[in-house]
Amino acid sequence: MTSPNISSSSTGSSRQGGRSQDEKTRDVQHTFVNCRLQALNNPENIKALREETLAALRVDFPFQGKLAVEHIRYLFTILTTRLQKARLTINFAADAWFMTENTYPSYTQVYERAMKTGNWDEIRNKADEAVTFPDTWPPAPVSSSPRLTSSPLPAEKRAKLTHTGGAGSGTVDALRHHGLAGKMKAGDWRDISSPGGDRIPYPGNPQFDPRTRQVFAAVDYGRRPHGAAPFYGFSFLVLANRFKTNALYFAGDTYRALGGDTSAANQLSFDLLGALYLYAKRDGLNLLLQDLRTSCIHGMRLPDVKLTLQMELLVEAHLFEPVAFDEKAIEELHLSRTTRQGGDYPPDVWDKLVTNAEKFCKVHGCRLVKID
Repeated sequence: MTSPNISSSSTGSSRQGGRSQDEKTRDVQHTFVNCRLQALNNPENIKALREETLAALRVDFPFQGKLAVEHIRYLFTILTTRLQKARLTINFAADAWFMTENTYPSYTQVYERAMKTGNWDEIRNKADEAVTFPDTWPPAPVSSSPRLTSSPLPAEKRAKLTHTGGAGSGTVDALRHHGLAGKMKAGDWRDISSPGGDRIPYPGNPQFDPRTRQVFAAVDYGRRPHGAAPFYGFSFLVLANRFKTNALYFAGDTYRALGGDTSAANQLSFDLLGALYLYAKRDGLNLLLQDLRTSCIHGMRLPDVKLTLQMELLVEAHLFEPVAFDEKAIEELHLSRTTRQGGDYPPDVWDKLVTNAEKFCKVHGCRLVKID
């Protein structure tokens, strides 16, 4: 998960050939999500993950007697239900957003910001591509490659890039993956020189659209006082429930992909959230496993996550759609008087933050909750 920046403007919607760039970007994101959910939610995958998760629960909850099987199924059901009902949150520092009146229309993810600043994060991208695109997907085009719209995947390669899950023609799926990779993968990184002669990494794929990449949110499964990721700030947004069903979920911080500890093979859909228990157990995320038992099975609230434990205790939700404030993306805004350093904002600063947050919530129709 990366540090969020919610005080960024929209990327615009210039029109090309009758369709705006925003509409084209949303089409790519929609196709990608449908492709991944088709693979994740195919009946065989659902059945296998459910049975493996039930087996993992049986080890940790060794019920005896005739009702043992029913008890384990009940635990799986309540685990899944509580995870699905948990709020999706994005944490932020109040003073980074509300020291002045905030009139920005949408949340902007790290790749969109890099479009404007030129500060591309090659390491962040490496982790994100590892958890976003399955190994069977093709690489991004290189600078010398013809555009995908005029040169589809070569026929001799089509059969090799078959979909590993879900219904449909393997060739059709391979072509779909090829097109998505062309728009969503950054490609091999190139170096450009800054005025001072420093190395500046830059995406090598000429067709890469940074706006197609994910917004990072987190599942607040423990109903923690300051949301799921307070190390990014003690204030947080509660996103609308509509974002839940099309998100991709991960046990632990996806930065773990840099060490090979997670990948796209660990993606979970909303329907399969109960299998987080299985993945946490399989990956040795013992603290997450313990917190899932405490919060989602025993129904207890959890304290804030400590910075040193974020890699293990996060449950990330990757959203491949815009979080547009003017489209009722936010249900609640929890404004904390606690600074990132741990003290309280001075009274005059706190009053200013509250005033500007109240204006924002009035404009966007979300509820303001003031917290410690």
